[in-house]
Amino acid sequence: MKVFLISNMYPSDRDPLFGVFVKNFKSGLEMYGVKFQFISVIKGKPVNIYQKIKKYFIYSMSILSNYYKSDYDLIYIHYLSINSLILFIFSFNNYKRPIVVNVHGSDVMEESFFMSFFNKHLLFKSSLIIAPSNYFKQEMLLKYKFLDDKKIYVSPSGGVDPSIFHIKEIVRDKKILTLGYVSRIDKGKGWDIFLELVRKINKKGILVNGIVVGDGSQKEDLLQKINDLGINNFIEYKGLVKQNKLIDLFNQIDLFIFPTIRSAESLGLVGLEAMACGTPVLGSDIAGPGEYIIDGFNGFKFEPGNVSALFEKVEKYLSLNSNVKLKMSENAYCTSINYQKEKVMSGLKNELLKLC
Repeated sequence: MKVFLISNMYPSDRDPLFGVFVKNFKSGLEMYGVKFQFISVIKGKPVNIYQKIKKYFIYSMSILSNYYKSDYDLIYIHYLSINSLILFIFSFNNYKRPIVVNVHGSDVMEESFFMSFFNKHLLFKSSLIIAPSNYFKQEMLLKYKFLDDKKIYVSPSGGVDPSIFHIKEIVRDKKILTLGYVSRIDKGKGWDIFLELVRKINKKGILVNGIVVGDGSQKEDLLQKINDLGINNFIEYKGLVKQNKLIDLFNQIDLFIFPTIRSAESLGLVGLEAMACGTPVLGSDIAGPGEYIIDGFNGFKFEPGNVSALFEKVEKYLSLNSNVKLKMSENAYCTSINYQKEKVMSGLKNELLKLC
């Protein structure tokens, strides 16, 4: 099977986490003999409007050049967004090969009125739609009434790679509660909720260490809020960390905090990666994370945006005896097994073969 891959998100050396799920998807299918005959991608997030225009121009020309070649079996598009407009212009309503569209979250939930026409057109013309979770599949069916349930296949964003994310024997300081946050430092991701939680725990006299990993448009706001809350001594801000280095963090922390308030969080693979390291997850009862977090089993769910409710869950965890905590850790790991890369990519390849 030969694939023409299109994605406006792909990692670069400067921005290794930008669209890393697309890179993992590609490497996963290559393990099963899938050949990516042509690739049109934008590597790294543009830093300004001029670079963005340049990158998208080159990207569009690459799609145009590859689209009219004949040596591929299907087109695989990651992210609706601008891609639906580009394909509409270049195809002139006559698609040469089966099209697979992998939706991710904001490309659907934050769709503009202008883009809605092109998105609907591409989804209607596509042969298969890939959704990251059952939750998001249902969101697609609600939003686009013309879609058939059988046309949407659930495949969790490349899955969890056990060669990267697994349990390591690390000696933790049992006197200090270590919490982790790994996500973009952007609006709606919940970094501010995490900081408020650390402050609240510290004020209760509990020894706490909060580790923040990520970058984004609100990085300066995060650093300012750390100062304003007076928690400099209890927060480690590590900036961007490459995916293959996160294993040490996930094995170091007691709890992974996933405080997103975005309904566009279609899966939240990072929570499953933490679980693969045996780390329970405290996450918002919303969207994708609300689907795989089972309260009291592999972590705890809390009302999105409610710091007090989150703190209560932390207290509940701390009240558990060591055997129950160990069982929760084991359950977290077992949950992640269902999302392992090999299983996910094997299933996806079989679905794609049906189109060829």
